[in-house]
Amino acid sequence: MPRASASLLPVLAIALWPIQGHAQEGPSFDCRYAETATERAICASPRLSRLERRMYRSYLGLVEAVGERQARRLADRFLERRQACGADESCIAQRLRVSMRVFERRAAGTTRLAAREAGEDLASEQAAPQEQVAAAEPLLPEDIPSPVAREEAAPVEDALIPDDSAESAPRSDQAAPAQPTEPDLPLAAQAPLPSDLGPLLHEEAPTAAEEEVATAGTPPSADQLDAAIDGADLASSDAAASFDRPTAWAFMALPRDQRAEVQARLQGAGLLDGPAEGSWDRPTQVALDAFLASEEGQGFDAGTETGAALALEYLRSDAFAQAHGIAAAEAPAEQAAPDPNDPLASAEW
Repeated sequence: MPRASASLLPVLAIALWPIQGHAQEGPSFDCRYAETATERAICASPRLSRLERRMYRSYLGLVEAVGERQARRLADRFLERRQACGADESCIAQRLRVSMRVFERRAAGTTRLAAREAGEDLASEQAAPQEQVAAAEPLLPEDIPSPVAREEAAPVEDALIPDDSAESAPRSDQAAPAQPTEPDLPLAAQAPLPSDLGPLLHEEAPTAAEEEVATAGTPPSADQLDAAIDGADLASSDAAASFDRPTAWAFMALPRDQRAEVQARLQGAGLLDGPAEGSWDRPTQVALDAFLASEEGQGFDAGTETGAALALEYLRSDAFAQAHGIAAAEAPAEQAAPDPNDPLASAEW
């Protein structure tokens, strides 16, 4: 009996080999649980399956850069647009490619910003004068000569807490301990990598009113899509606008009509000299920087995405409109119809 079982092993290996090979060619999710027409179309097409796996790898890189919560929020928006394609393979391919490119650029921008801030912190530490380091030594217990000197030395825990009183101000012969800094992206080092595509599966597709799918005319080919994506920045951004900043991320996280509303408010305040159509461009970046540098905008921490989002929310508020004499019901300019020959015209990014 063992000999018979051993003789079956080569047969089983040959029988299972095509199945294993097919599984490696599938998408990142289990096709047995595909529910929507879009998921079934991806499972049925080797080309779409390969493209979906590439998109998923870009998503994992985004999770590493910004954390799972922010990555999922961005990915959910692209999932809605992808599910609206139904079984249209050309539409699905377009949405997968745009998603992949945005994930990669957002992750790269976050990495560059973190590296730049880390370099600034290191440079400031290296530039600290040696006298300040020596001045901090009397705070050590073994170097305090008497109880009187111990009373005169400020406790470390008190020195970390800022105080307006003169008694707690740092002395000229004593260096204040460095205050701890809070990272801009606290989730980046804590969020585990997802083991499957759970965050991106089985979501309800948006209604036709929420998302219009461009189906008129001949759908663009894969080569046209590659050329359009490689030769341009994000679809709603010009090449002169910097994207590696929290204000850009918070701006692009808004729906297009709300982005246009922010631009209209900046126009009404005399800060924006450009169109109010919801695109991230150089005039919008300059206008937001001018607002944040003003007395009115200095209270917002634009160095974090949360602070930048609060600043944009204030720009859309009635309080900002009243402060600048802008009619609250003022509507942004109508958007021009998308170019049917532009493969990326239907994409938000």
